[in-house]
Amino acid sequence: MDAIIFDFDGVIVDSEKYWRREEKKFFNSVIPHWNEADHHKIVGMTMAGSYELFKKEYKIAISLEKYLEKYRDIARRVYEQCSLIEGMTVLLGKLQKATIPLAVASSAPGEWVRHILKNQGIIGYFRAIVTAEDIGEHEGKPKPAIYLLTAKKLGVRPETCIAIEDATNGILAAKTAGMQCIGVDFPDGTPQDLSQADFVITNFNELSVERLQSLI
Repeated sequence: MDAIIFDFDGVIVDSEKYWRREEKKFFNSVIPHWNEADHHKIVGMTMAGSYELFKKEYKIAISLEKYLEKYRDIARRVYEQCSLIEGMTVLLGKLQKATIPLAVASSAPGEWVRHILKNQGIIGYFRAIVTAEDIGEHEGKPKPAIYLLTAKKLGVRPETCIAIEDATNGILAAKTAGMQCIGVDFPDGTPQDLSQADFVITNFNELSVERLQSLI
């Protein structure tokens, strides 16, 4: 095992419950019959990717520029409320002690991700932070580009990395990149199909350095 790569929303920070609430308010105003299934589809996607999906499925009238503006407002409210997932700091300390390189691969804009990591005092744990701006507008999860680029930035081969993901789109991205993937099914997360993960945990206490090393 040469590296561990974390998704951000729902893995590092407990933001998913806030995203569900704020997105419901927004999408109810622009998409007829918005429901939880629609939210499930976009977990892990870039903002532009979710716009293209809903533009195709629902022919929404809002422009991309207005959509992104609204989404930035949503993000501000979400990240004002969220905190670190329970057990995250302890896990990071264990992995750092074992000298395992760590990274973040998130479909969220880098400004948001770095701001939260810095405010929570954990940005120094990560050797690489790869976000939406680092990949093409249409190359977000479930495509593998973000994981392939993260491995490249770390100087390691994808097949020697383990990804930690809470979303179907993210797991597909990691597996397509050739990585092992751990699915997380936390109480406040958005229900997702995690069946393609190598194994699933319900809290970070279930992870040890030894268990991670056994995957590769």
